[in-house]
Amino acid sequence: MKAKVQKQKLGGTVARERGRVGAKASTLNRRQAALSAGAFDYFQLPAEIDLLVLRVGQVVALRQTMERLRSEADLDHLTGLANRRRFRVALNGELERFRRYSVPCALLQLDIDHMKEINDRFGHPVGDVSYATSRTRFPQFREITTPQRG
Repeated sequence: MKAKVQKQKLGGTVARERGRVGAKASTLNRRQAALSAGAFDYFQLPAEIDLLVLRVGQVVALRQTMERLRSEADLDHLTGLANRRRFRVALNGELERFRRYSVPCALLQLDIDHMKEINDRFGHPVGDVSYATSRTRFPQFREITTPQRG
């Protein structure tokens, strides 16, 4: 009963008591009430179906952009390796798995020697290429392995 009253107060576009779309006309007050109650959008259907389709496209594009940015935020742009933040998350997960199940856990640290000298002598673009090619040196990493550039 409460949901029915709520829909009547907000003038929702779907009126369950009548079982059809657009049972009540959209007004500015109803739209404002719906948005104030937490709605992100308000469409009078079926009249505004084209606006709904456009909005869905915007929301999907926004979600894809957010996922891409979230993924890029965890990667080093030169090598494609995990950055420190992603590595810490992976390491914490592995340590928790070790504690919980007593399974073996290993941490391997490799250091590319003389990077400062390479950068000073040949320039940072050459040093960047050195980092980028380091990823291809270890193609046999397991999928759960998290190589990181630190």
